[in-house]
Amino acid sequence: MSRIVDQASFGPTPLTPRMGPLNHGNKWHSWRGLHIPDTYEGLSPELRALHNRAIIEDKSPMNYYSIVGKDAVRFLDYLVTRDVSRIETGAGIYTVWLDEGGKVVIDTPIFRVGDSHYVTMGGILSNWLAEHAGSYDVEIRDESDVKMVMPLQGPLSGGILEAVTGEDWSGVDFMRGRPATIGSAGAWVWRAGYSSQLGYELHIDRSDAVEVFDAVMRAGRDFGLMPIGQNAVQVARTEAGLIVPGIDYTRAGSDLNIASYALLDEGGVVSPFEIGLGRFVNFDKPSGFIGREALLDEQARGGPARRLVGLDVAWQDIVSLYGEAGEAPEVTRRVDYRRHRVLHDGDVVGKATSLCWSPTIRREIALGQVDRGCSGIGTSLTMEWREHGCALTSELLDDVVSGTVRATVVPLPFVSKAGKFTA
Repeated sequence: MSRIVDQASFGPTPLTPRMGPLNHGNKWHSWRGLHIPDTYEGLSPELRALHNRAIIEDKSPMNYYSIVGKDAVRFLDYLVTRDVSRIETGAGIYTVWLDEGGKVVIDTPIFRVGDSHYVTMGGILSNWLAEHAGSYDVEIRDESDVKMVMPLQGPLSGGILEAVTGEDWSGVDFMRGRPATIGSAGAWVWRAGYSSQLGYELHIDRSDAVEVFDAVMRAGRDFGLMPIGQNAVQVARTEAGLIVPGIDYTRAGSDLNIASYALLDEGGVVSPFEIGLGRFVNFDKPSGFIGREALLDEQARGGPARRLVGLDVAWQDIVSLYGEAGEAPEVTRRVDYRRHRVLHDGDVVGKATSLCWSPTIRREIALGQVDRGCSGIGTSLTMEWREHGCALTSELLDDVVSGTVRATVVPLPFVSKAGKFTA
């Protein structure tokens, strides 16, 4: 018998007493009804800290779920594309959740923290989990208001973690972790992250957030540790070629988060092979999974029509559009969540998402989903562009700076561990 335990409620972030005073620009980002800093010192210094030293982040708004019970493995194996039965305690996987049509509901990590106890975090999954629990003997706990994740990322993050825990973490592989004590608080520490750099995630009780933050900041003082805001986080994950549900693709399933920039998306929902997640699909897992047959049908037809690529956008063309309009130039110094049409010889061949300026490699970059025939490295494309803050489809404003700009297909990720352009 399944049991749904909902512990979610809205409230301030546990780290506001610490992060708020550090938010010198007083710019905020809204996430799950909570407000977290958008920037602290600025985009460029925060990204430099991530790539050269270390950063710490308030990720407390992220949804957090525990799946517990004797049927937890069978339940999760039915829902995701990778083999949950092979996860040992202290290990995790990254995986994809699909609907019956083989379209992506969400992509998340799953970690095993004990016998028949698994945790996953990311976007909203409450409805999807409840709808499929059926007769499985599992307890689904929405712990979004009880647990939280505090990322510690960057090449010096390992040294900070060793200083604050008094333990050696050099032998911990990616997607592996173990319990630790930080200050007097218990934590699960996982080697994981959203950038091309070394990184860890501290999974803690929300009630311990301030104590853990203070301890990590003290330990990180000599390492140049600094907090990172959501603006830099979004640019960093784009540099790493990582997609985000609801921004880079429209979610399938019942926990929809369709934003205004996705309402007119011509592509709609997608298969994992369209957005670079095919490597997380295991057709041979013993249990099978929701959407498997639909994906096999897609493969039998030759695979998806589109592929995920990197786009190197000609920022000089954007500046020229402003010059032609007699306006001061503006290049996107924050991620543009709108979905821009991509063209080849005048025909629409895909879309570009997460358009932003990367101070790390000094380029305008975007994630592209383009037709297979246009996905080769070096392919020259064009992208429809309209000044930030304006609807891409609006015909009501004739004074909006807009036009087409050049874009070239490049490899993902955009940025290497050394902080260099990979093309």
